Amino acid sequence: MTNLDDDMRTYYDQRAPEYDDWYDRVGRYDDPTTNALWHVEVRRLEVFADAFGDGRLLDIACGTGRWTARFATNPRVTSIVGLDQSDEMLGETRARLAKAGQSADLIRGDAYALPFPDASFDCCFTGFFLSHVPLDTVPTFLAEVRRILRPVGQLLIFDSLLPGGKDAPVEVQVRSLNDGSHHRVLKVYYTSETLAEALASIATPDHMATERTGRFFVVGRCRTPGAAAAG
Repeated sequence: MTNLDDDMRTYYDQRAPEYDDWYDRVGRYDDPTTNALWHVEVRRLEVFADAFGDGRLLDIACGTGRWTARFATNPRVTSIVGLDQSDEMLGETRARLAKAGQSADLIRGDAYALPFPDASFDCCFTGFFLSHVPLDTVPTFLAEVRRILRPVGQLLIFDSLLPGGKDAPVEVQVRSLNDGSHHRVLKVYYTSETLAEALASIATPDHMATERTGRFFVVGRCRTPGAAAAG
């Protein structure tokens, strides 16, 4: 059996051209019973994104660039770097930015060993990546984020909320793609409380805030030491 990390890399490489179907609730993700609520909560994420960022911004695991492109419209953000392990995902981001007449530096790299000097970004975003990080590796990942952020740097996280009725927050899922292939994926669901516990490794409680958007998503915000509390 192949390594789970290899399975996930293959999955996201192949999923790149259809990834936005999930955000848009089309195709296999279309669910008339929950679509309206889903789109309401995605709009809530957009509000958080629009209020976030200044200076030099890093988007870790930028995927298809949905949020990268949104940050590019923020006049407070002076430059953007999008990082992903998948060339195919970066290709989707590149095409999205070009279509919108936007620009960002796109880099293929390892989120666990960020290829940037210490204190080189004012803010960092990661969307729906933390839930694919093994729990015992989360402190290592967040330490890397802390390392590349400048003093009083900002971090914004979007991720999947632990569904009601689900007892185990960690599972290995078998997911299918439009071509019928099946892939194993690690999925770690968070609550506001467990996300706050994770962020406690890099920020004090008065420098962070976590909340749920409703049924589907959890949002975490924090600042590096020395900043005012997150609003």
